[in-house]
Amino acid sequence: MRFFTSTSAVCVTSLTVLDLGKNLSLIGQLITMVLFQIGGLGIITFSVVLFALMGRGISFKGRELCQNNIFTHTAKGLFSIVKRVLLYTFVIEAIGTFFLFWAFCT
Repeated sequence: MRFFTSTSAVCVTSLTVLDLGKNLSLIGQLITMVLFQIGGLGIITFSVVLFALMGRGISFKGRELCQNNIFTHTAKGLFSIVKRVLLYTFVIEAIGTFFLFWAFCT
């Protein structure tokens, strides 16, 4: 059952056969949340590749960012990009969490 839940989390379908809040420990819940993040980033990557294959392309600004930042051969540059992506993801999700918390409490 946990394998199905893990696979579902990476695929970002949110299908579960057990109650995550009741049947998983805090560590299990955190691992499931990380798997959701990994799946989400994978979907974004797949979407960019799909749009590129369809000929929609990436804007000039996007290409410049990719050439200047992503394809650098230094580990420092790659680490900086990963850090920024994770930071932006955390900030946007924190804002969403705040608004959902506020909506549910009122």
